[in-house]
Amino acid sequence: MNQINYDEVRATLTAAGYTMSPAGSQWTPSDQHAYLTYSQLHWPLLPSTLLMGQAYSCSLPETFPGHNCNTPEPGERTLLSIAISGPDTVVAGQTILLTAMGTYSAEPLTMPISGATWVSDDEAVATVANGAVSGVAAGSALIGVAFEGVNSPDYTVTVEAASTRQLQSIAITGPTDVESGQTSVIYATGTYNEEPLQADVSNLVTWTSDDETVATVAAGGVVTGVEEGDFNISASLGEVTSPAYPMTVTPVRIPQMVQVNGPETATMGTPISLMAISHYDTAPLSADTTASATWAIEPEGALVPLGTPGDFNVTVAEGNISVTATVNGVTSEAFTMVLVA
Repeated sequence: MNQINYDEVRATLTAAGYTMSPAGSQWTPSDQHAYLTYSQLHWPLLPSTLLMGQAYSCSLPETFPGHNCNTPEPGERTLLSIAISGPDTVVAGQTILLTAMGTYSAEPLTMPISGATWVSDDEAVATVANGAVSGVAAGSALIGVAFEGVNSPDYTVTVEAASTRQLQSIAITGPTDVESGQTSVIYATGTYNEEPLQADVSNLVTWTSDDETVATVAAGGVVTGVEEGDFNISASLGEVTSPAYPMTVTPVRIPQMVQVNGPETATMGTPISLMAISHYDTAPLSADTTASATWAIEPEGALVPLGTPGDFNVTVAEGNISVTATVNGVTSEAFTMVLVA
């Protein structure tokens, strides 16, 4: 047996950027930590016999100083058990990754295992290679690992059938005009071949305007008017695209009055929805201008905006919340909500 030359170990680890004790000094806990860090970073290169303070020079990579491969005495560091971890379900046609961790008789006590043999007891349900489990068909399969004569306990992976629900079409609904410099929100509804037959896909689709000099559209269907004119909006998800949805950018209208609608009471931690309704002296006499409203809230921070215009989360527990909405320079009267437990 040929022990490691610790002076050479220190010199090499120092050159690699580790903080080590001076050559010739006693091996310290910090040296131990640095050496273990090195061994863990390069563990695929190191056999399981490596043990700091009693390590064999054969355990080091060939390029490491002091390498001299002699047969180690048995029992210095042995693999005691293997445990598999990771997700336990996979959809047929997809793949998940499992990890095998070994428990050893000496430091480092746990370490990922590389080069082990992975097996599945039912390859008609799931196959496995180097920890990558691929679902084949609905059912359950037992996954196991063998390494250095040690077998892991069986790890059950459930394979779920692939969904046959497919998107058939997309339809856009909502306002057909937006004022120049203002925003409106439109919605995308998907129709499927299986229940539930319809679903709101507004936050899933990719929105497109055919003339961004007239209007732009952002995630969630938020349309912003740029200049007066006509344009078309489309929504796409995967291979499915909606029919063109025609819209018009109209001149800015100044409302005669803005009104805030919402719940009269609210509870901390719950979401609420507010609307800003603008009233005009020409047709159409009223319009939902929630998306273009600027909100003022007292006390400040009592309502936190959510993703959809007008949707907020309540952050205070008691008292009243006062809300106003401003549209094109016109501000509503204060709308008051009472907080309840």
